[in-house]
Amino acid sequence: MHPADIAAALKKKGKTQKAVAKELGLSHVSVAAVIRGRSHSYKVANYISAIIGFPLDVIWPNSYHYLPRANNGAGRVPVDPN
Repeated sequence: MHPADIAAALKKKGKTQKAVAKELGLSHVSVAAVIRGRSHSYKVANYISAIIGFPLDVIWPNSYHYLPRANNGAGRVPVDPN
């Protein structure tokens, strides 16, 4: 999705980038960077995905092809494309 479409979808759901940032304990600059594709954060991307109701691969088709790291140090696990 285009960054403007992501921002518009957030607005339709009654959320601003600043509100998302506050809820996640981050700066609004960090959230804006993820929306624009200049930075990657599974935490931010997944949160936005849940709000606007689109899967990560639709919002950011070239990113987030891995599950987040497990806390046990096992590393990233590839997502099964099937």
